Amino acid sequence: MIATDEHDMTSSANTSFLPKPATAPAELTALLDAAVEKARKALSGTTDEHLSTRRRMTVKGKEVSNQIRYEGIADSVFRHVGHHRGQLFTAAQ
Repeated sequence: MIATDEHDMTSSANTSFLPKPATAPAELTALLDAAVEKARKALSGTTDEHLSTRRRMTVKGKEVSNQIRYEGIADSVFRHVGHHRGQLFTAAQ
């Protein structure tokens, strides 16, 4: 979201968004640590001005989102986590 101005969800270049297989807790922890480090580098290497620019998301070339970057990050991270917490709550009942 920080490095690119546009992202096509159906592009074959999206392999980095696919879950990485892990069979042990140590592997999951290593994957999490690597993802956190990558996010930390991206955020520390940007500016408020850049985060205030727009970023498009498309599906098969059709625009489905055109958000200011910092709003997109907040949507993706915080609201998405809330969605999964809701799923866990529902499954636990």
